[in-house]
Amino acid sequence: MKIKRYIVQNMQEALYLIKQDLGPEAIIVSSRKVKEKGLLGWLRPAKLEVTAAKAQERADQVDKSSPVNLASSQAERLNRPVSLAAHKIRQCLLRMEIEPEIVEFLLEDIELIEDETEIKAALQQRLHSVFKPAARSNKSPNIMAFVGVPGVGKTTTLAKIAAIYSLFDSFNIGLITIDTFRVGAVEQLRIYGDIIGASVDVVTSPAELLQTVNKNRDKDLILIDTAGRPSRNRYQLSEMKAFLEVIEDLDIFLVINATTRARDMVQIINDYKVIPYSQLIISKIDETETSGTLLNAAYLTGMPIAFLTNGQDVPDDIEAASPELLAGYIMKGVVY
Repeated sequence: MKIKRYIVQNMQEALYLIKQDLGPEAIIVSSRKVKEKGLLGWLRPAKLEVTAAKAQERADQVDKSSPVNLASSQAERLNRPVSLAAHKIRQCLLRMEIEPEIVEFLLEDIELIEDETEIKAALQQRLHSVFKPAARSNKSPNIMAFVGVPGVGKTTTLAKIAAIYSLFDSFNIGLITIDTFRVGAVEQLRIYGDIIGASVDVVTSPAELLQTVNKNRDKDLILIDTAGRPSRNRYQLSEMKAFLEVIEDLDIFLVINATTRARDMVQIINDYKVIPYSQLIISKIDETETSGTLLNAAYLTGMPIAFLTNGQDVPDDIEAASPELLAGYIMKGVVY
């Protein structure tokens, strides 16, 4: 008897693979839930370990009391139709480095749809439920702060947003930086400020930040740049929180690099929760061939993605995100 073990997301996937490998007469010997090792394994749902066998003898010759025969009702499911389209879509989503837990959610209840057009429409609708519309503030002034680990492009993103509002909406803008640590950070922001005619202030304490924000309340938009902080440095994150919490009507955006690995993203998302960010910005999407980060970030945080950046040009390489746009990025990868 040929025996083979499978690690899968659910029984439907197992049944499809078993039928392909061992034929419709195969039988399921055992199944159990297993956890992957490591941080992501702990965070993700358990996977299913299924052991199946290809019988070398007729079913009526097998001892009815054997464990193999006790699973015969499961084996009958092998003859049920399983959508090949859903299986192909699953592989596409996994190739985009979308977390298996999220792939499972996307395909739940639609795995048996055979028609490609119909299943893709159902998938797109499911994606829309994950990608929430970004909140657009009507406050005056609108005060925004940008946080994230070093190198994600916070200052460049801030400059792009400032330039768009200045050039297209004629906003009066104030730029504030609390990043006095990175070499050239203040000079970089001053250059952007000079180009768009925005005031630039440098602050070194929470009290000074509050005073400077209040001084700029005649502006339409106030943008606050922060120093990049490693997610595991709790002291520095607490220090940043002490700065930002003095501003009551503040919208905080967590900037995440699109090339960030899933495990690192989980770490960043969780560690940065000490700072009450409410929206996401995914940067540098031009530096990756997959769009999985978009979905991973939105699903794991439950928060909207407000902007995407895709290059260094100010103000061109940025776009306001929407559920339709984000779902479109994912659907572009569903090609087989």
